[in-house]
Amino acid sequence: MAEIAALSVRLQERFVRALGAGAMTAICQVIVDRWHVAALYDALHGSATHDVADWATGPYFDPTTFGSQPPTDLSTGYLAPDRDLISDGGRARTVYARSTAEYVGAHLEKALADGEEIRVADGDLPMKLLIVDDHTVLVPLRPYGHPALLIRSRHL
Repeated sequence: MAEIAALSVRLQERFVRALGAGAMTAICQVIVDRWHVAALYDALHGSATHDVADWATGPYFDPTTFGSQPPTDLSTGYLAPDRDLISDGGRARTVYARSTAEYVGAHLEKALADGEEIRVADGDLPMKLLIVDDHTVLVPLRPYGHPALLIRSRHL
């Protein structure tokens, strides 16, 4: 974890340097706990005022932690786009990796009906990613979603 924390500090220093001396200080934080990352993901979705962009790619659970079965059935884990966001003219956009789209297939029609804009990539995506209102990014540092790097800056 020390390596990840050091990387976070280096990224923040580069980011601030690139913005110039008068720039707002970037906030860059490493979130290690998987439950904290999951709660943060949900909270960020709900905090958007104009745009949520998401790359959805598996795997969704760590078999070394949970065995061969995920901890919950995805049919109960659907996160609907924020209806207030969409009714106020905001956007909820998700790009699914093809394998992920096949895994969550039943949810795609519901997501479309709820106003989410959906794309399915021809293959895999390089990582999971969440961008909220062009100033908050959650970037998982491992395939299972944790730990993750949280970056908040109006300059993103």
